[in-house]
Amino acid sequence: MIKISDVNSSGKGVGRQNGMVVFVPETISGETVEAEIISNQKNYKNARLVNILEKSPHRRSPFCPHFGTCGGCTLMHMDYSEQLRTKENIVKNAISRIGKIDCKINPIIASENETGYRNKASFPVKNGKIGYYEQGSHNIVEIKRCPLVKEEINKVLLGIKPFIKQYSSDICHLVVRSAGSHTMATIVTDKKKFDHKDALIEILSPLKINSININFNNSPKRILGDKTINIYGSPTIPYSILGNIFNVSPTAFLQVNDTQTEKLYITALSLVNLNNKSVIDTYCGIGTISLALSKKAKEVIGIELNPAAIDNAKSAALLNKTRNVQFLCGKCETLIPQILRNKSKDTVLFADPPRAGMENSFIEAVALSKIEKMVYISCDPASLARDMRRLSNHGFTPLSITPVDMFPNTSHVETVVMLEK
Repeated sequence: MIKISDVNSSGKGVGRQNGMVVFVPETISGETVEAEIISNQKNYKNARLVNILEKSPHRRSPFCPHFGTCGGCTLMHMDYSEQLRTKENIVKNAISRIGKIDCKINPIIASENETGYRNKASFPVKNGKIGYYEQGSHNIVEIKRCPLVKEEINKVLLGIKPFIKQYSSDICHLVVRSAGSHTMATIVTDKKKFDHKDALIEILSPLKINSININFNNSPKRILGDKTINIYGSPTIPYSILGNIFNVSPTAFLQVNDTQTEKLYITALSLVNLNNKSVIDTYCGIGTISLALSKKAKEVIGIELNPAAIDNAKSAALLNKTRNVQFLCGKCETLIPQILRNKSKDTVLFADPPRAGMENSFIEAVALSKIEKMVYISCDPASLARDMRRLSNHGFTPLSITPVDMFPNTSHVETVVMLEK
């Protein structure tokens, strides 16, 4: 018998057995459960839920038949109010325990939609199957429909299955992106060439797809490689946010929840007065934040490592007639020290790093600069908390911390932090 006292950042319930921490998936804080231990680690145990002895009033029946096997959703057994409370707590715990920072956290910004919100999905392919990975493994759970993605994506997933059955040995992933009325499909292969282009076009073109691409990637550490060829339609599709239009390539990064992205950016932009200030937008992607910043700031410099994203960003600046933005391609850690050397204390830094957070060299460069204000957008509470602790060692104090729910029914949460030196 285990009393669940918390839910961790992976969505697993946290309890104790004989003083040892036990993680139990599909449980809710406050529940008492029977669980079977399935693995023993040095400092914790993993368990499988057997029976619920005391049920939370926030428990509900998951609306997806693949819940519990598919590794995508981990909070679908909670009602939405409990999901929000859980995510607030995940952020609080990370900042307190990892960051060692005692700071008030604003209420989480809820998502308008619990389902149908994802504008992009990456489906692994193996042995004639396409779907999502099983929890904790690379086995594929074959699915016909995902309730979290836009229906245009589900149509492609269902329509491509005969092609996958026949040619799966040449395919690693299917990546589908939906923006407004436009849909883009990208087949990822680890081969040097792809011989089934005509068959792919034949099966996908009736689905009113605007862009079909082949991406070549032989690295198991990432989904998309550096080389992409367009075989049908346009190599990009248009995407609109905060009044700006972007032409998006297959490898460009976009936030996956359109309506929440606008709330996220509006929140971030409201945290600091940008009038007549220079802004550096690091990890800028295709420039979605940069162009929004340009409407208020004197000048904006966007930095991004992905050359395709930088091309998209430059094109967007021209398309939207934005003249006070420049985009630089390179590692933030390399370019930041050069750029900050000549900037005044009125320069504001925006950072939206990948899940791993900031490199030490990045934080050191910021610490040695005259930067006094920073807005940090994070998709991982643990790396955020670690970076906040490092920044606090250099005199930066968090003035505002706001979680934003971009990913209902999963344990992922975005957070916007305003820091001042």
